[in-house]
Amino acid sequence: MEYENPEIPEGINTTSTHPLKNLAVLLGGLLVLLALGAWLLGMTGAYLAAKIPYSQELRLAEKYAEPVAASTPIERYLQQLADQVGRSMELPSGMKITVHYVDEGTDNAFATLGGNVFLYRGLLEKLPNENALAMLIAHEAAHVLHRDPIVSVGQNAAISMGLMVVLGDTGASGILGSAGLLTQLQFSRSMENKADEAGLLAVQRIYGHLGGALDLYRVLESISDANPVNPPAFFSTHPVSEARFSHLSELIAENGWSANGDVQALPESFSVWMTDR
Repeated sequence: MEYENPEIPEGINTTSTHPLKNLAVLLGGLLVLLALGAWLLGMTGAYLAAKIPYSQELRLAEKYAEPVAASTPIERYLQQLADQVGRSMELPSGMKITVHYVDEGTDNAFATLGGNVFLYRGLLEKLPNENALAMLIAHEAAHVLHRDPIVSVGQNAAISMGLMVVLGDTGASGILGSAGLLTQLQFSRSMENKADEAGLLAVQRIYGHLGGALDLYRVLESISDANPVNPPAFFSTHPVSEARFSHLSELIAENGWSANGDVQALPESFSVWMTDR
């Protein structure tokens, strides 16, 4: 057989596709894989965190807890109302809501590990009645009841540790520090909806009706409308929308609860208590 050495055509190992396009496709695929990996890590972390006994969560929160300030009239009043909410929710044995009053003008409130709920003066001074205040506390207490804070911490910690392994970012695990454990956590829309529902039930049990309870959401809506560009941090975890308000109204109707009733006024000295430190 005669040996042949044909000439190889030029450009046989090149492609008509621009190299930058190939790079973009590769980077896009990598980003998709990273996003999927982060999602899987988050779901795994959330699942495992939900299995942590509440007693262990309490110990974790105590490790980073700030010193408790001397009790004042506003703190005593808020705590008494939180105790009412806790009883109406029939919290499990060992689970207690501890209110921390923050004398700052920020429109904020949040629940975190160990049953700790932080309420800021800026938001409290806008509430028109005790029923709206009870709804706010009940909503945050519901997050504690549903173990949302520990789930959020577990989810964020798993993602951060995964990023630390992949990117070598030693600062990615900061969620495990004190700043991550006793600060505002991110809750999903599903968590928020369930907290709304449990909060309504708690307020219904306390007052026998829901008159004034939805005033909380009207206040939140007015705050959001007044700050459309830079809304307070509270609204990153507690978005206000017409759909959310409608859902609550429908829930009240479905359960046959009364949306009207005698509204409980805040104590006459409430505004004084908030600034009398």
